[in-house]
Amino acid sequence: MYNIIITGVAIGLVIFGLSVWLNLKVIKKAREMPPREAAKHMVVRYMGRIAGLTVLLGLLTWLKGLDLIIGILGGMVLGSLVFLVASRGNRAFFERLVNGPGGRY
Repeated sequence: MYNIIITGVAIGLVIFGLSVWLNLKVIKKAREMPPREAAKHMVVRYMGRIAGLTVLLGLLTWLKGLDLIIGILGGMVLGSLVFLVASRGNRAFFERLVNGPGGRY
């Protein structure tokens, strides 16, 4: 039981990292668009990502059971907390992450 939860935490951390990377990618692309189009672009990408995650978690629940999903959600929360603490303690790092190495575009 604990092995599957630990596996779920690892998968959750990977999903969180991928989600952050995709969010930053969408934000950088949206900067080059007019405001109305950028908002639409960001909402569509976000909703697609949430729909895909919902389908993935539902499929994994059906195949592997609830223990894996608890681990995945725990890993995603852990990743969020670590990212929140890291960005709060080092604002310059977070700004570089969002704005790129050259600052604002």
